[in-house]
Amino acid sequence: MRWLAILVAVLALTGCSGSDDSTTMGAASAGDVDAPRAYKELMAQLPPFDEPASVEVTKYRIAILGAHAERCARNKGGARTGAFRRANAEVLALAGAVRGARLVSERAVAHRDGNGCPDGSGAPTYFTTERTYRLPEGTTSDAVFAWYERVLHYGWLETSGKTACERQFAQGAAYLTVDACQGMLRLAALGRAPVELARSGPAAPRPFGLQYPAASDQPAQTEPVEDTASGETCERTAGSDVPSIIVPPPPGLRAVLREGTVVVDWSFDRVLGDCPPRRILLSVVSPTPGLSPYVRSVDVHEHAGTVELPVPDALRDAAVLRAATESVDGTRSRTVAVLILRQT
Repeated sequence: MRWLAILVAVLALTGCSGSDDSTTMGAASAGDVDAPRAYKELMAQLPPFDEPASVEVTKYRIAILGAHAERCARNKGGARTGAFRRANAEVLALAGAVRGARLVSERAVAHRDGNGCPDGSGAPTYFTTERTYRLPEGTTSDAVFAWYERVLHYGWLETSGKTACERQFAQGAAYLTVDACQGMLRLAALGRAPVELARSGPAAPRPFGLQYPAASDQPAQTEPVEDTASGETCERTAGSDVPSIIVPPPPGLRAVLREGTVVVDWSFDRVLGDCPPRRILLSVVSPTPGLSPYVRSVDVHEHAGTVELPVPDALRDAAVLRAATESVDGTRSRTVAVLILRQT
């Protein structure tokens, strides 16, 4: 939801934001033999390994994923309902209601945006207050918007909503959404209560991966080529908290345009447990400056595969495809680029 995206930038736990596993997992100790069920399930979604993960990397993953799952399994705690209700009530009191509107209902709605957990899980990070009114017969949406434009004229920014009968008003960290459809008035308010950021335990130390070659030492690709070979092994690059972190190799690629669809053949020569590919991030580069690329992610379950990208008409003349691998830990490989060949 857009409320929290504007309020805060939350750094989610690396590589875990997309997990849908609620099983609680604990950190591995030196004597652990069997990984927790949730960890096994996660690894089972990946391609068959040519070489299993090292003990060091396995312990790191179990510790990280375990701390994440334990936090997301709890729905209690987080933001305080009372603080947000009071802050939201101030916004609603300032805005008021259109003359003659009758209150039908009021409720506090918990939002978990940005807590780093799957949708609907984890502690709430903030609450909005939603009020519903029945409007006097004959009241138009334009009349409702004119009311709130007069009331919120000083210091509030008005923007259009998702529909023709919705408006949004913002002032700093406070927001009000006004929906005036079908004879009803719906207000959703977010006041200036402090947003609760997601909390996690101390992260396990990242494996250094010094036995792998540095990504910066690999041959640099200055121009797109007709096809690329898969990287041979895991690589390493500088990390934010350690001198180096393990990253996956880029995929082997070949791209052909067939009847408006870019057909991409991808492959990995080897799948190592220390840097298993979880998905490939593909980007068709726009030939028009300033136009956004067409981006698609592809889950990896085998050593090789083919994906079709039905690109928009504006990108039919695109000549370059870029790609990078993302591992189960959320680390990303070097980016490679290939020419999009035209089928003759």
